[in-house]
Amino acid sequence: MTRTKAVYSILVLIAGLLLSFKANDTKEQGIEKGDLILTKDNGNEILKEAIENNKGKYIILNFWSSYNAESRVNNIMLNDIAKSDSNNVAMICVSFDKFESVYQETIKSDSLNNTVNILVKDGFDSQTAQKYGIDKGFGNFIIDPQGVIIKKNVNAEVVKSLIRS
Repeated sequence: MTRTKAVYSILVLIAGLLLSFKANDTKEQGIEKGDLILTKDNGNEILKEAIENNKGKYIILNFWSSYNAESRVNNIMLNDIAKSDSNNVAMICVSFDKFESVYQETIKSDSLNNTVNILVKDGFDSQTAQKYGIDKGFGNFIIDPQGVIIKKNVNAEVVKSLIRS
């Protein structure tokens, strides 16, 4: 119950931050070191590489945004599963946030430091969104250790049962 209150408090804070930031149009195109920041849609190659680097593990590929409370809470819950079994589970988080500063702050406040974090600023208009069929709302995919998508849009409980079976 306390964690839920904390998450909702953070969401209110982020909503306030969203209203106070302006887009940074001076950002260079391309990828920065550390968290992957995609200002043009080269996300497909980055995503492919992240999946390849984690072959042999279950991969939780989650699409989310800080402004969408449901996707953000789901992201936190899925991340907890990945943290608890990091030898067998990897998490790749793809955010459709428009503001890098809000995205970076959300990663810190939601403790997503152990995951591969990718920001696709083109959001639902990106090739990444089109490739994975993310056109309304957000979703996730579970990829098995052989690199095959085995489930789509599942909650944390289903992910736990898949990984333990």
